[in-house]
Amino acid sequence: MAPKLKKPRKLQPRDVPHGNTKYTDDDVIAAVQRLAAEHGDELTLHTFRRATGIGTTTIQTRFGGWLALRERAGFARRKSYLVKARVHSASSLVAQLQEVVKKTGPHLNLMEFCEHAGVSSTTIQRYCGTWNKLRLAAGLPPRPKRQRLYSELDLLFELHRLVQHLGEFPTSEQLDRHGRFCYATYHARYGSTQKLRKRYQEFVTRLNRAIANTATR
Repeated sequence: MAPKLKKPRKLQPRDVPHGNTKYTDDDVIAAVQRLAAEHGDELTLHTFRRATGIGTTTIQTRFGGWLALRERAGFARRKSYLVKARVHSASSLVAQLQEVVKKTGPHLNLMEFCEHAGVSSTTIQRYCGTWNKLRLAAGLPPRPKRQRLYSELDLLFELHRLVQHLGEFPTSEQLDRHGRFCYATYHARYGSTQKLRKRYQEFVTRLNRAIANTATR
């Protein structure tokens, strides 16, 4: 039987998901119920994230994962490839990936695995380093290197636009929600948020110097 739905406070794109207190756990749960009324029991994490701007890291931190959030919203737990324990490890993530590919095949991407397993890309980074390292540990073939269709300047100028728009350095969820490039794209090139921040600061310093030199000519 479908749970009784209550009208949620509508979450706006400006609501910053990570570390923000503009909404409560009840607001998030109510948003799940509202979207489930529109999409049915097949509501996915990807659809929920796109509709609300709430990222997988926030869901993992507050509720323990997407499947656990669904349960809190009153929906039956779907069969999944997620181990019951919420404490992750490199070996548990490898086992999860091996189970998922039995259903999906070996060519799934990071976002698809996160949705199936109910984990965040941050969790994979913390325990395995990169998505490709996790794939190799699970016995999957390495992903073929694709020709990059954008330059480092494309990435940094887009990041600069977001910093100016948001007034702060964006979180991974904000990059996914508002950016031209997703967080996984930046992580694949720079390896960590710390390295990305350092590279961005170097870029801003060079940019400001170039602007100043132009103004004095």
